[in-house]
Amino acid sequence: NWTRFTGLRTHSGSTQPIAVIDAYVHERFRDIVERIEPNAETIFRQLERLAGIRIATVTQDIQAVAATAEVSRALGVPKRSPCLLILRCFRDADGSILEISANHHPGDRFAYSMHIEVEG
Repeated sequence: NWTRFTGLRTHSGSTQPIAVIDAYVHERFRDIVERIEPNAETIFRQLERLAGIRIATVTQDIQAVAATAEVSRALGVPKRSPCLLILRCFRDADGSILEISANHHPGDRFAYSMHIEVEG
């Protein structure tokens, strides 16, 4: 059993959401989930602080998807419009999954930037 948190992310000063987020916290934290504040710092930072654990790795997968009816309503975009789905898996040093999040970003409100050092 996982505890689900759902919310919208916005830029400060804007009411237009840049993402709808579903985050799932592992049942081993059931004693502290009531103390997690979804609109405060990130959930994984709160897990670290409240449970005294450390997130060691985060796996991130990004894929293009069509907005479902639920996502389109939350983001204010047409159904089936392009979105980027970012799936993140937060693990401790032993590889145990502590949190999973699914973030849907409207295609026109998200940019991904990566810096790569080239040797030689």
